[in-house]
Amino acid sequence: MVYFWTELLVYFSVEISSKTKEAKNINDTLENIRVSIIRHYREIEWQDVQVTAEKIRNAFLGITVKAQMLLVVFKNHNDDISKRIGKVDKF
Repeated sequence: MVYFWTELLVYFSVEISSKTKEAKNINDTLENIRVSIIRHYREIEWQDVQVTAEKIRNAFLGITVKAQMLLVVFKNHNDDISKRIGKVDKF
């Protein structure tokens, strides 16, 4: 099971009905979250072979571990190539 924080605080009261402005805002926010999660699910399903709850959560939260790792690999490669420019390797 994967959990994440929505930063949505809900105070329950006997007096709150679904017609109040606060209840409408909460329901709208939850609906936006639901739609976003479904969109991320479909994107991951289209790109990946395996869809996991963790991948969906990371996409929803904007966590892109693979992209960051790939950028680090390219930076290291480019730095290495920059150091080799002008040098001849002996085989």
